[in-house]
Amino acid sequence: MEPNGHQIGENVRIMEQNFRTCVLHMIPSSIDENHSKQLIQDLYYSIKTSSKDSVSKVLEYYRKLLIRNSNDIESWKHLEMFAGIMCQLSSPEEKEKYLMQCLSLIDKSYQSDEREGVFLRPDIMSSQRKSNGSVYAESFENFEKISDRRSIMSYGGNVWQATSSDTTLKSLSDPYFSTMVPKTDIIQSIPYLLLGTPSTLFELKDKTYYIPSNIPNGESQQLHNIIEAGLLYLNLRIKVELLKKSAVSGTLKVSFLTFIESRLREYNLFVNKFSSHLHPSDPLCFVYQHICPEILKLRTCLSYVELLDKLRGEQLLTIFQSQKRNGDPILEKFSSDAFAYLSQSYFEKLCNWVLSGRLDADNSDFFVQKTKSTEELDFTFIREKIPTFIPSSCARKIYIIGKSLRFLEIYCNELEWVGNLSNKYAVQYQLLDLSTIDQRFIDIINQQYEEINVRVNEVLKSKFYYFETIELLKDILLMGKSDFIYAIIQSSKSLFNQPSQLLESHYLTRCLQVAVQQSSMRNRLNKSDHNTLINRLDARLLELAHGSSGWDVFTLDYLIDQPLSSVININQHGSRREYLRIFNFLWRIKRNGYLYEQEWQRNSSLMKLFRKLNSRLPFLKDLLNRMSMINVLKNQIQSFTKKIEIYCFENIIDKEYSQLITNLHQKESDNIKSMKVKVLKNGVKVSSGILKPDLRYLKSLKEITADDMNDISSYDIEDLQRIHSTFLANILQHPLLYSGTGAAIGTYTNQLYPTSLVLLMDMSYDYIRNYSELNNILHEICIQLNLDPNQHLYDSIGRFNTVSKKLIEQWKDFENECNAYIKDLKSDQSTELNKLSRVLH
Repeated sequence: MEPNGHQIGENVRIMEQNFRTCVLHMIPSSIDENHSKQLIQDLYYSIKTSSKDSVSKVLEYYRKLLIRNSNDIESWKHLEMFAGIMCQLSSPEEKEKYLMQCLSLIDKSYQSDEREGVFLRPDIMSSQRKSNGSVYAESFENFEKISDRRSIMSYGGNVWQATSSDTTLKSLSDPYFSTMVPKTDIIQSIPYLLLGTPSTLFELKDKTYYIPSNIPNGESQQLHNIIEAGLLYLNLRIKVELLKKSAVSGTLKVSFLTFIESRLREYNLFVNKFSSHLHPSDPLCFVYQHICPEILKLRTCLSYVELLDKLRGEQLLTIFQSQKRNGDPILEKFSSDAFAYLSQSYFEKLCNWVLSGRLDADNSDFFVQKTKSTEELDFTFIREKIPTFIPSSCARKIYIIGKSLRFLEIYCNELEWVGNLSNKYAVQYQLLDLSTIDQRFIDIINQQYEEINVRVNEVLKSKFYYFETIELLKDILLMGKSDFIYAIIQSSKSLFNQPSQLLESHYLTRCLQVAVQQSSMRNRLNKSDHNTLINRLDARLLELAHGSSGWDVFTLDYLIDQPLSSVININQHGSRREYLRIFNFLWRIKRNGYLYEQEWQRNSSLMKLFRKLNSRLPFLKDLLNRMSMINVLKNQIQSFTKKIEIYCFENIIDKEYSQLITNLHQKESDNIKSMKVKVLKNGVKVSSGILKPDLRYLKSLKEITADDMNDISSYDIEDLQRIHSTFLANILQHPLLYSGTGAAIGTYTNQLYPTSLVLLMDMSYDYIRNYSELNNILHEICIQLNLDPNQHLYDSIGRFNTVSKKLIEQWKDFENECNAYIKDLKSDQSTELNKLSRVLH
């Protein structure tokens, strides 16, 4: 009967087991498990293919790799002879027969105990119950599988029955344990291991402990667990020292390192105390049981120390705050202690800021930081550095409180008030438990914030004329007082017509003084401000350009000092430029409007003189007709200029200024609570409750209390600055004036609206200059006719015709450009610009 597949597979498996057993008894004892396993596998497959070259290469490779001394050479020769014979046998039956003969010899060697040093080794005895895949014992987790496996030696005879029954376990184990390290020596080394220091028994190199080989495996495993504490302690000490030497930035990080050092000292004290009570007979499991909580603490410390380079100081605070309710008792205790330790310096810094407006030298962990500027109020508020346990709105109020204190103390000279406020709230903060942020802390911050804002607004309005300054900026730099601007032009027109190189500032200052006296600005003289407001007015010249006239380089300025410059940021970088841009644009319009008015009055006087002359002169009627036509054209250009002027002042400047004033009063009016009203029988409406007295009346009687503050809400200094900046930005972002990114471009002109408008203003200016020249020619003709009505005026008439034709051409160009501009406005999506196009048409 032919053998089936199952029988063939079983025979192959048995032959592979027999081969492995034979080879195991022949290889030198110095070869470790992994190399033994790989050698048997490679040699088996080489012999299986009957390839002599392959077998020779395998044996040569492993001989060079594994054979190190002369004692192993004899065993290796037995293996080479065995492999050579196996390779010469061609059929599986012959190979199986030879393997059985070898196994019988091995069985006899057990019985006679004559060749134990060559074929039988203790590690082979321990492998008798191993599976096919490994010649070493498996882990205890798989112990239950042993019952399903056969002994490798079962096919070579019953070895266990051949063993003498007279041998005791003690006689077998005594030679082994006699070389082991005494347990007392291990216990004596425990304090050294726990503190990460070397001892006579345990060598320490490169932060690694070396456990002697003559320590039993059970104790060795327990020592691995115990040694973890010492290595954690050692690594923590080294890392803390390195971080301190690397100059860690931030007081919170430095405080955290100090906190870790205190934890290491506590651990050191624990080890000393524990070692003094440690008995030589105590088992290692007893040691590990007592140090296990300390290991967990050290692990926690090390995990945070390793993250120190990646975290900012306030992030550490945030993490510790969030881990205070983690659920892990050890982590909760560590986080609570760390937060309490670190928060001391943090809240000390916070209180120092809200009570005096001062920062420490190192405030990199704080969300308020001083910039590199020399300005006293140049602080920046960094939202990314706000700990999560402080609400962002509360953090901003903290920032404003400190900044406002410095503002009042340095710029407003309110030293006494600031001192009283600091003393008042210092007592309240001392009564708080600052180990956590609760609602009481937030309430005190809100109260202090409102109280200091009320004081800031009161000082700015009553002591530094805040609203009056805002109004003057509008009247002067935004030309809200037209009579004042015309008075300047009237008193300085001779200077404006000169080349810019000939102008000097002191002449302009004198003209300003005259303009103030001749306009409504004189009403601001000799008031309660002692002329402080009007004395801030100044005139200056822009950067001179070749060929420029006084009209091109003149500008007004209004000088504002602290504390107003902090909230009306006219003197800060970029803000003066905004006022200058608006003024220069409006100056073109005012200049043209003034010149048109002056030349029209002059032309009207000349026309009256011509009409009084003899109308029978042949050219006089033609001259008057032509002049009338030119005046019609001039009136059209003048009308366009006037409409643009009215629109800019009414729909842009006045509108935004009204919104500015409304915004400045909005917060106070919004805070007034609506009262309940009831209607009497006669129809009169009265309050149904008790009305609180007016705050101004309370101020006249006493200092406003904290309860009164509940009904007061004022803008802080940054709100005031923001409102004023928004006012300027809204003016400049109007489509007629905005030329920045995303500005509207005309559909027909393909130009920005401000560019087209400036071009039209320049064309209007050129027209009125030629119109002025025409008036000069008319004046010459009028004089000549009065002197001699019969004289020939060919030259004057020729110049008159030339200039008049030029004016007509200029009007045509202006008309074309104006129509295109109106079409741009009409096609724009803005309803407001569509209305303007209809007004200009």
